[in-house]
Amino acid sequence: MIRYWKFILIALICWSCASLKTHFPAGYQPEAESSGALEYSLIFFGGADKSEAHDAPILSILGDHMASMDKGSLVLLGNNGAKRGLTDSTKNSIRLKTEAILRRKLDMLSSFKGDVYIVPGNHDWDRGGKQGYSRVTLLEDYVEEVLDRDQDVVVPSSGCPGPFDVQVQDDLVLIFLNTQWWLHEWDKPGPGSACDMEDELDFIVQLDDIVKRNINKKIVVAGHHPVFSNGPHGGYFPAYAHFIPPVLGSTYAWYRKHIGGLQDLADTKYKVMRNGLESIFAQHPNLVYLDGHEKSLQYHRKGDQHYVVSGAIVKSTAVAKGHGATFVSGTPGFGKMNFYDNGDVYLEFWGETGGQPKLIYKEKLYNHVYDPDSEDLEARYADLDYSGQRVNAVATTKLNRKKTKKRPGLAGNNYRKEWGTEMQDVRVFDIGKEKGGMKVVQRGGGLQTKSLRLEEKSGKQFVLRSIEKFAEKAVPSALRGTVVASLVADQVSASHPYAAFVIPPMAEAVGVYHTNPELVYLPDDPRLGIYQQDFGDGLYLYEERPAKDRRELA
Repeated sequence: MIRYWKFILIALICWSCASLKTHFPAGYQPEAESSGALEYSLIFFGGADKSEAHDAPILSILGDHMASMDKGSLVLLGNNGAKRGLTDSTKNSIRLKTEAILRRKLDMLSSFKGDVYIVPGNHDWDRGGKQGYSRVTLLEDYVEEVLDRDQDVVVPSSGCPGPFDVQVQDDLVLIFLNTQWWLHEWDKPGPGSACDMEDELDFIVQLDDIVKRNINKKIVVAGHHPVFSNGPHGGYFPAYAHFIPPVLGSTYAWYRKHIGGLQDLADTKYKVMRNGLESIFAQHPNLVYLDGHEKSLQYHRKGDQHYVVSGAIVKSTAVAKGHGATFVSGTPGFGKMNFYDNGDVYLEFWGETGGQPKLIYKEKLYNHVYDPDSEDLEARYADLDYSGQRVNAVATTKLNRKKTKKRPGLAGNNYRKEWGTEMQDVRVFDIGKEKGGMKVVQRGGGLQTKSLRLEEKSGKQFVLRSIEKFAEKAVPSALRGTVVASLVADQVSASHPYAAFVIPPMAEAVGVYHTNPELVYLPDDPRLGIYQQDFGDGLYLYEERPAKDRRELA
């Protein structure tokens, strides 16, 4: 009986084991060339912090690809220097070694004609240590100085989480995420920083906003950490790892698979990030997510979304076949995406086989032809006109006391009357006519207020903030729908709905710069596009957004 259990245990271990082999989908044949003309290419890889092997064959063919690209970008997916990032001392041996590794890489990038983007990884953040924030900013300073390009290279910059989006073609948007920011447990940018980001929820809201704004375009998102993985961070190890040492090896593999450290997919904090990313990506047909945390090549297709791992440019680790993966390989290599004028999008993996670099996998991911007219809301609703209209409206009726209640109760009356008072003769906001026509730039952050950032044709920005507050967003998800959430929402009555409008006269009296808020009514306007469902039909505070030079407000 014991022998049977041993056999079953060994079978389970082998079934979940990883190797350096390349595994193709059943019946795989390399995809034929697209009939369209190549418009744009994207080369991407991570795990380049072991570049002592800078003469590896795969780097030679990488250089050939870079030299032959007419139009495209190069994306480094994290872990770009030494194991602990770039130290602050410019003379110690660790700093000099890291600079040497970086310099070899940057010298190769310096002649590249396209744009270069570097996404920070956990190693660049001091492997998630106390010095992480300072070291990732040091990396940014060093890279920007050496490459001296007229663009942001380390993105998102300043240790910010992102999302940072770049429209590289009319129909193609790149979005960069600093996923280590989410997992980092030490000092990092937060509320009040230059990142314009409050917390993890705000990160999700802004990413969701960018994806929705570009729903009709091709989207490629680049981060360091995978959403799906058949490598060690996903809990998959080679067979020998289960027996070195005996018993403890299997225990360690089980731990990484089901509990995990902070850098593993099984970790609770990591799971929250994964779930948030996956739910947002699922809204966009054919979105592609690139990452480089694992030192392997992987392609996972989940529904209409594509998850690509490419972190094995100079060193590879074992990877398991199956488990939802379409293709996996434990060979050193890099990934490439090609975009064609007929809408075709292709994925390629280039790797070493028998010491020789070559194309090892090629697949057409999807076809999508962009229709710019579908986003021209101004032309579609050219006859819509709210100018000159005025209405009566209330901020909210949710805080009104029930007629049966005669006493204020524990929460008090507060400003319930003011929240439910009808405001008379409020101007209707016309986004198509205001200041010659405005467009929505993005959804604003904040937990309790809905806000939209607007931009006029001169580039100056304004903001619309809902008078009504939505306190349930400030409540942990586990408590939403409970009596706790109701109590928090009820406490909104303790604030005055129109308090912001008394600030400008006081600021003016003491000579302090200020914005000039106006109370407006935002109708259920189809020109809001993707924001129509969440905004409109309510009272809003409308004011200037004082960024850059706005001295005309003085």
